[in-house]
Amino acid sequence: MRTNLSMLVLALCSCSMYSQVGINTAAPESTLDVRAKNHLGTVTAQDGVLVPRVNSLSASGSVNGQLVYLIADAGGFIKGFHFWNGTVWQPLGGSGGSGDPTKDAWVDNIPNTLVELGSKSDGTSRTAGTEFVALDNGAVGIGTPAPDGSAMLDVTANDKGFLPPRVVLTNRTMQLNASTANATGLWVYNTGGTGNLPHGYYYWNGSEWRQVTSITTDPPSISTLNCDAAGLRPSSYTAGVPYSGMIRVPYSGGNGRPYTAGSSVTVNGLTLTLLEGILEQGTGYLYFKVEGTPTVSSPTTTTFPINSSVVPFWTGTCNITVGNSLATDLDSFAILGPLKATSDNGRAGYATTITTRDGKYSVRCFVPDGSAFAAVNLQIRNNSTSTVDIISNGHYLWSGAGGYMQNQLRLPANTWAGDNATSNSALIVATGQTATNFPSWGDGGVYASGMPEQRLYKWTAYDTNEKTFYSLEFMMGSNNPNGVANATTCPGGVCAGTKVFFKIDQITAQ
Repeated sequence: MRTNLSMLVLALCSCSMYSQVGINTAAPESTLDVRAKNHLGTVTAQDGVLVPRVNSLSASGSVNGQLVYLIADAGGFIKGFHFWNGTVWQPLGGSGGSGDPTKDAWVDNIPNTLVELGSKSDGTSRTAGTEFVALDNGAVGIGTPAPDGSAMLDVTANDKGFLPPRVVLTNRTMQLNASTANATGLWVYNTGGTGNLPHGYYYWNGSEWRQVTSITTDPPSISTLNCDAAGLRPSSYTAGVPYSGMIRVPYSGGNGRPYTAGSSVTVNGLTLTLLEGILEQGTGYLYFKVEGTPTVSSPTTTTFPINSSVVPFWTGTCNITVGNSLATDLDSFAILGPLKATSDNGRAGYATTITTRDGKYSVRCFVPDGSAFAAVNLQIRNNSTSTVDIISNGHYLWSGAGGYMQNQLRLPANTWAGDNATSNSALIVATGQTATNFPSWGDGGVYASGMPEQRLYKWTAYDTNEKTFYSLEFMMGSNNPNGVANATTCPGGVCAGTKVFFKIDQITAQ
């Protein structure tokens, strides 16, 4: 029997002088060359090599490269070929995985309408904070089994951050790649560098990269707080009437840091609280909210003590005293636009008009049809049904300056009018606009040597019982001051080459 077995081995094996072994070949091409019965042909059921087969990999290997076959999943290892790499048993690619000995798998969680990553790589259950879920609505949770309903991506952690893509932005309109335009809302971290945009977080707003504000977290501080210059708006209050307002207090020595609100203080039923914000570098203002139902009425004062509790980043003390003035109402507004066709008071032309908030007066710049744009005049209209006398003062500014004033200027009812730059301490009756004349309020023509003038006007009713004062600022520009205003230069009744600015401050005192 031994003789027969030996002859069989000799028949199947061939050993060269270099200790190469061949099975089913007389010409081995390597240290061990095992060939199928049908070499390079179709495999048969008996072809192959069997390495040691085991049912557990709990014991460490002894030599790097040691190869075994695990016959079934065991202890976190998957059925298949494994080799000892000197530290752990490592699966061969394709033998139960791609090099990761895990039991990871996406699992349907039907009751919670989501799919989730199952067990950890060692086969044990996932611990809180290691979850990875995808809801049926597309929302994804990382580190949480229940992503917030307002988010499509909820990343939860208490010891790690989120790293967005890091890029180099060379200019504010840079496209990240040539094939796809930047999507509006795209978020990146720019690493900066010489000649590039400053480092920091940026987002694409549809036309350019905008930097998310970057402010140091150093503590805020100021050197002085001028409580004596505090101003309250509205400036007065009434006992028993709910009040809501603001106090502005100037400071110096600000260091540009953000700050939070301080403690509140209540006096006379009014509660003062610092509003959070960002300090200026140097001088600026702190803003305090004031709310409540006062127990006193102006001009009885209210004094708020200010200290490091009310302003946490200031170590000094002072008092803010308010309420000692009666109410003053300031209404400021402005308009900006081109001259448009009009025929008020019987004369056709082009104008832009502004009306005081109380509706009592209107002011316009007007140029008759066929006149040069530089010839525009200002005119004022008393919108009541009877004449009104005003006290008026006006100035025009260019490379020089000029002015005019009236101690008593009488305005006709509901008619565009002007004083034609007449100054007098006695009564002056304004000239009303007709179909043929062209009066001006102040100096005629709003251009000087082809350049626009600035106009400033102040007026109030002559009536001593009237408590309202008006301040007007004006300027007009034209791309062709010497051009003529007509249907050609103002097609459709709009003189597109002109731009008129009016601003009125209406101050009502007690």
